Amino acid sequence: MGWLGWLLVATAVWWVWHRLRAGNSRSDVDEAGANKAGDSDKISELERKTKLLAVLQASDEDLYEWPSDEVEQEIVGESYHQPAILAVTGAPQDKAHTVECDAVLVPYKFKANEWAVAAMIGNAAAGKMDVAGHLARDEVSDFRAALRRRKLADKATACKAEAGCKRKPDGSAMCWVRLDLDWDADLDEANS
Repeated sequence: MGWLGWLLVATAVWWVWHRLRAGNSRSDVDEAGANKAGDSDKISELERKTKLLAVLQASDEDLYEWPSDEVEQEIVGESYHQPAILAVTGAPQDKAHTVECDAVLVPYKFKANEWAVAAMIGNAAAGKMDVAGHLARDEVSDFRAALRRRKLADKATACKAEAGCKRKPDGSAMCWVRLDLDWDADLDEANS
């Protein structure tokens, strides 16, 4: 990643440090000791995005791209990341529509002994990627095993994806992302 990417990471790290330090002052803590106005949620989200950027930047410049097998892999948590999906699909319409896009899967440790795999979508060539959701928790260990079989440890990898949205009757958006991903394709070929 170029100097602009590093500048963004440095800015994010400074902001997190500054907010954490400011959060320890008495004016930001109520009598129960909790941060006011949900600052801890904002800090957690920024810390998570900073971790993801660091993991992505530490990965090889040329990401391994999973073979396209026309296998659709659903992700979870799209409702929390609708702006990222709508940036790819455009505004929701009455009839569902989909857009093909790039996806980058970023494994990261989010607790001492738990891993997650974020699914970032967008235009990889233009460097415009954002988190759209995650692989389901029960699929993470299988995905990481597939990475190890390919000697990729816990590196970021790429695949094609399809992002979609439609307008619900109440006017809100319903968004989804389906990854073109079959991480067990090598096992299927070996068993045939």
